Amino acid sequence: MSRQLTFAVVGHVDHGKTSLVRALTGMETDRLAEEKRRGLTIELGFAYLETPEGVIDFVDAPGHESFVRTMISGASGAAAALLVVDVTQGIQEQTREHLYICRLLGIDRYVVALTKIDRADEEQIATARNNTLELCAREQQSVAQIVPVSSEMGTGVDAVRHALIEVLRETPCTPCGKQPFLPIDRVFVIDGTGVVVTGTLSRGAINTGDEASIWPAGQDCVVRQIEVNGHPATTALPGMRTAISLRGRKVDNLVRGMTLCTASYDRPARQLQVSVAVRDRGCKLRSGDSVRVLFGTTSRIAKIKVVGGHLLQPGESGFMRILFEEPVLARFGQRFVLRRLSPAQTLGGGQILDPCADDRSFLEPRLHEYLCALHSGGLEDALQIMVEAAWPEGVLVSDIEVAYGLQPGATTNVINGAACLGCGGRVYSRCDCDQLEERIEDTINAFHKNSPTLVSMPLNKLMNIIGSDHDRALVALMLKRLQEKSRIVINGAEVMARGFDPFSGLEAPQRERLGKLEAVLLEAGLSPPHIEEISHDLALDGKLLRMLVDLGRIVVLGKAGQQKNIYFHRDALLQASGLLEASFGLSEPFSMSDARKALGVSRKYALPLLEYFDRLGMTHRAGDVRRLIPKKSPV
Repeated sequence: MSRQLTFAVVGHVDHGKTSLVRALTGMETDRLAEEKRRGLTIELGFAYLETPEGVIDFVDAPGHESFVRTMISGASGAAAALLVVDVTQGIQEQTREHLYICRLLGIDRYVVALTKIDRADEEQIATARNNTLELCAREQQSVAQIVPVSSEMGTGVDAVRHALIEVLRETPCTPCGKQPFLPIDRVFVIDGTGVVVTGTLSRGAINTGDEASIWPAGQDCVVRQIEVNGHPATTALPGMRTAISLRGRKVDNLVRGMTLCTASYDRPARQLQVSVAVRDRGCKLRSGDSVRVLFGTTSRIAKIKVVGGHLLQPGESGFMRILFEEPVLARFGQRFVLRRLSPAQTLGGGQILDPCADDRSFLEPRLHEYLCALHSGGLEDALQIMVEAAWPEGVLVSDIEVAYGLQPGATTNVINGAACLGCGGRVYSRCDCDQLEERIEDTINAFHKNSPTLVSMPLNKLMNIIGSDHDRALVALMLKRLQEKSRIVINGAEVMARGFDPFSGLEAPQRERLGKLEAVLLEAGLSPPHIEEISHDLALDGKLLRMLVDLGRIVVLGKAGQQKNIYFHRDALLQASGLLEASFGLSEPFSMSDARKALGVSRKYALPLLEYFDRLGMTHRAGDVRRLIPKKSPV
């Protein structure tokens, strides 16, 4: 893949940024008539340089203090910076301001151009070099090269170009995901083409024909055409300066600060949770303050709330919640800058740790711990804290993907690494799930203890007890896990503890009567007596009889003649199955009369037996005849 890297061209006003870009690329970045008339950059300017190593994009940012917001908008999309210092003037206020802002935006690759050397002596050049190195050291920024240059004379321009190419060569390519994220820094209309938006693609790839959305406008659109550095393209990749023409309803009211993204993936929110570092030049951040928040190309006024306190002093770092009146669209890890409203001043900045923090009240008791984990890069630890705090509701997988900017495969890895359990599109704490398993098992054991004559517990009863506090899909998964661990037995709509012996809770006379009942039914075989008669003779109540039925030792068949139900011993059904197979095999058809003879019983018993076998799928009826079906058991 061809390399592409965007440089923010920064520095004090009138230090020669635009002239240097023109000398490097042959392109004019001042587009406005007022800019040309005043010789002052007001809006962002764009240019590019094609090299054998790849493409270098330039975002020429205005240097005047009145346009710092515009500068931040341009620098936010850059991965490196070209810092321009006029050797005749040296370090100025906006030199310091721009370098500090670049640090806040996470830019850590620099080339320094010492301009206008044709107007200075060696001492001035040396002083400018030393002062620049000292400033960069204070801002904890490393400089790839410092190159003296005269844009007017052409001296040093090639050296600057080579220094930029070296940074390009050493910069790793940005991983390409599926969901595009393009902060829009310019919008215009071309006759015959329509609305065009431009920006630096910071995430994902975008292709012609793709469906996308524009936030915060909430407008759906389709990508008609793509240009990368003035050339038509079918795909734009992360890091590329991109122009995209759009088709869709109401796309003619777009402005800088909006974002082109994937509607099904990205989610606007009114609250962001962030890490922040306060500037050490007399700045403070206090809960309740209104500030201007700048990230990507977005610039919005919001209130702040310091996490774990009310005030951050100059030079301090901490965590904050940023609260907007209207939803904004941000992404995990995105850098931001805070500015005082009046008088305008850069207060600090940091990194967005949770871009979808509207519904995070459940995290409040562990919020600081959660943000610390995110800040240190421990996504697994942060997710573990989140799902534990969200118990028993769990966390949607889609929320995790959006909050942490993860692709589906990476999401699975984070979930597994966090010792979490996925179920029904949600993620739960594995530790809490283990405790839920224990509660389910305890509930089943309590049922056995309180209802000793019932072999199993109805699943719907268990669900009503446990499911009132937990998602039923999760309870079903815990039951499955318990069954796989051989701790319970699920039989249709019933569940019992494995190894539960209902006879252990019976008194000796009760066990004796049940044994006699089984003996009577075994002896009767396929012509059992009425159960009412046996129960009366043995003084059996319905609960004891139900126990044998639930255990499968006795099978109840439907009506036959005047008798409500017929109770067969399970061994009698096995006997009937064997007699039919011995008489007719698996292919010979047989009638009701044939079955009666083979079984040696009257129609009163043969009919419910055959109908039972039909229901089980052991026999197949076609008209008045049946055939046995192989590998089917009657019990």
